[in-house]
Order: sequence, then structure tokens, then C-alpha cells
Amino acid sequence: MAGPVHDYFGLTYVSYQVVPRVLAASMPEDWQRQFVGLMKEYDAAFSNVGPEGYDVRPARRRYPNDLSPDELQTAGITVEQVGDSPVYRDREGVEILGQVSMPTSDPLPHYSHGHVEPDLDAIEALRARRRAEAAL
Repeated sequence: MAGPVHDYFGLTYVSYQVVPRVLAASMPEDWQRQFVGLMKEYDAAFSNVGPEGYDVRPARRRYPNDLSPDELQTAGITVEQVGDSPVYRDREGVEILGQVSMPTSDPLPHYSHGHVEPDLDAIEALRARRRAEAAL
């Protein structure tokens, strides 16, 4: 499956993009209007698909070989030695070939108690680049 969304995710193995509410609400209003309009289209297009919700928690991505024995146990990761190399497996026994998510405290404020100042220069630089590409 090709397209801009596929390109955005790149070579990662992730299946989801989480947008923290406090960060989205901290964006400029024109961005928020566009985002909300697109999300309404998305909701309408897939109103009959998928679960009612998700349980999203903050996490840090780590390689299993960087985890302590306690962290491995907490994550339900088992280790078996195959020759000279350790093989890491998840709770279902599937071999882990990349990074895993380890729970962490949320560095963002709750949406009702905070605002995070966006990098407006970075936003404008991306917008200028898009305008230049569209002009070609």
C-alpha cells in the first residue's frame, strides 16, 4: 500500500499515530481547524469499523538487550540463548526483532491544565516547503 500516509510512517513497524490532545490544542487555530475537519472526514469514513476506543499509555521505545532483568519480566519478555545470541520473545512467544514499548510517566501536562508552546518557526518552514513543492 503506497501513498503519503505510508510514506510518513516510513520503515517503522508501528500501526498507529497518537496525537496528544494537549499538543494538538496548542497548535495555531488554522491548523486546529484543518485537523478537526480532516478528523471529522476520517470519523465519517470509518464510523462502522474498529473498536470503540483504545487504551493509550505513554511509553519509551527500547531494545530488549538494553532492559534490566526486572524490566524484561515486567514487559513479559523471555530470553533464550541460541548459540552465542540471545533470542527475545514476547508474552505470546513471538520473537522480538526490534524495539519494545516500556511504560513511562507522561511528560505532557493534562489537556485541561496545560499548554505546550509549538515551534512556530518549524511550522512555517514546513509550510514554505510545501508551497514551494506545490509551485513546481
